[in-house]
Amino acid sequence: MNGMIFFFTIDYKVSVNGIGKNTSEKLLIPYNVWIPIDSYLKLDNITSSVDIKRGFTIEDVFELIIPGNYMIMELPKDRIIESQYGYYELMIERINNKYLLKRKVQIKKGFYENESF
Repeated sequence: MNGMIFFFTIDYKVSVNGIGKNTSEKLLIPYNVWIPIDSYLKLDNITSSVDIKRGFTIEDVFELIIPGNYMIMELPKDRIIESQYGYYELMIERINNKYLLKRKVQIKKGFYENESF
């Protein structure tokens, strides 16, 4: 098994109503609709440090379908953040009236103290 990489993919479809919030003539939709990254980590309750035995990658795609009578006024910019802990990327791709919100997170193996992590 040495040198082998194992991964699995989970595909699921969820339909959600009411994710946006009406404010007069605008509909606000949160950009961060995913599970927070820290829910994948086991933090030490006393020291708030985390020991990641194996690095891991999370890739999520959230599809947002905009009805024809709506238009997007503003989109957040794509973001890429690299650090000693790993890599974080948020991207938006437009396909007709659909928007794909993509998140990719890679967390490196290591022991991280609460001051720095």
